[in-house]
Amino acid sequence: MSQDRQLEWFRRAQELSRALVEVPDPQQLVPRILDSAIELSGAERGFLVRIRGEGEEVDVSVEVARGFGGADLAGGGEAVSRSVVEEVLRRGEGVVTTRERDQDLLSNTTVLNRRVLAILAAPMRLRGETVGAIYLDNRFRPDAFEESDLEALCLFADQAALALEAAELRAEQARANEQLAQARDELLARDAVEGRRRRLKAIQRSARVEGEQGLGRLKGVSEPALRLFAAVERAARSRDPVVVVGETGSGKSLVAGELHRLASPAEGAVRLLCAQIGPADLSSLDQRCTVALEEIGDASAEVQAALLARLSAPEPLAARLIVTSRVPLPALAQVGKLREDLAYRLDVLRIEVPPLRERADDVPLLLDHLSQAAGRRLELTPAALQVLADYAWPGNLHELDALVRRLLTLDKKITRSDLPESLLEPAAPAAAGATTMAAMERQMVMDALAACGGNKAQAARRLGIQRSTLYRLLDRHGLR
Repeated sequence: MSQDRQLEWFRRAQELSRALVEVPDPQQLVPRILDSAIELSGAERGFLVRIRGEGEEVDVSVEVARGFGGADLAGGGEAVSRSVVEEVLRRGEGVVTTRERDQDLLSNTTVLNRRVLAILAAPMRLRGETVGAIYLDNRFRPDAFEESDLEALCLFADQAALALEAAELRAEQARANEQLAQARDELLARDAVEGRRRRLKAIQRSARVEGEQGLGRLKGVSEPALRLFAAVERAARSRDPVVVVGETGSGKSLVAGELHRLASPAEGAVRLLCAQIGPADLSSLDQRCTVALEEIGDASAEVQAALLARLSAPEPLAARLIVTSRVPLPALAQVGKLREDLAYRLDVLRIEVPPLRERADDVPLLLDHLSQAAGRRLELTPAALQVLADYAWPGNLHELDALVRRLLTLDKKITRSDLPESLLEPAAPAAAGATTMAAMERQMVMDALAACGGNKAQAARRLGIQRSTLYRLLDRHGLR
């Protein structure tokens, strides 16, 4: 063997070590080993055999082959000089047909039938044990292999065995890590469910033992509820217009009532449904009272013009003005539901009312409060309570209140089977062609994102909402 060829063998053996990082999958490393051996030796064909198991459970199988058909490899290589491979595995030594003592291999019947003119084979050894073999041959050149090729192939095969073992250990460790991570995730999920059940029970007990919790008529102990209560208390200290934003049934009217109670309980309160009023109804703005304009997006163009004129007047409003809306005012202005200049005048202080689906921990407390308000405390099994805590509540508090009244008619402790099927299944999609506020809200978010090239920060500013609110809208409408 020339010095250059010998150096090339050693270089390729070193590449196997580097392949441990580049090719961590042993299934990819095996063909790479055989292809390198064929290329370096000048062999025409080859295959790689692995030994697995111990004692009577030993299995010898061809892992990869080049130049052989499936029929040739049937029976673990019987038709491709199985006797040669068996001899290599038995002796733990390599063979090359250039040596005189190995010439008899070429007279083997199988070898003759296949017209094989040169053979080179080496065991794959690991810590003194044979774990496989690399078989190479040539059917056209009797001098395809040199004497010194055997030494190089033996070294290469040993290095290949070490590389394969390391790769398999890495793969086994990766599988073990994946299984461990999966088991950990399952355990955390079970702990989260169990922890939530305990928390829900604790909240339910505290609601019954310690009395009602919340802020006036606003009930809740969850983090979103506590943030809402803090926002209400802050807004009550100012006489600037307050915009209360929230889904239908989320409790916007309750928030408006609590703002009035905290800020000016001695003053009167006027509640106006914007869809039903005219400009003359805005005269109450000149009285020292609380005026709640509900669903400002439903106000007529005339009412909006009159309201803007009053807000633009030199003298300040005598009334404390509270406006409610299902979506933020800038978003209403963007779709033409509200004058843009009016939106700017009104959107001074904003309170966002969280939907009930974000307040799962409040469900037991709200169930207790609503049932007592209806005249009797509602009792539920833990399984039924969990269903209600997990439900999405598209109708929010309105839907919950209606359910409580329906369940109270059963006059019994409520089990999971007593709950409507609609609570146990995903909500059905809206009818084709139906236009809902949720659909409008979704379209506004999509339009804002499109106009801003997908930039969420810019889209949030365009809609006049916080980025965190935009993320909640993206989750709510499946736009993440």
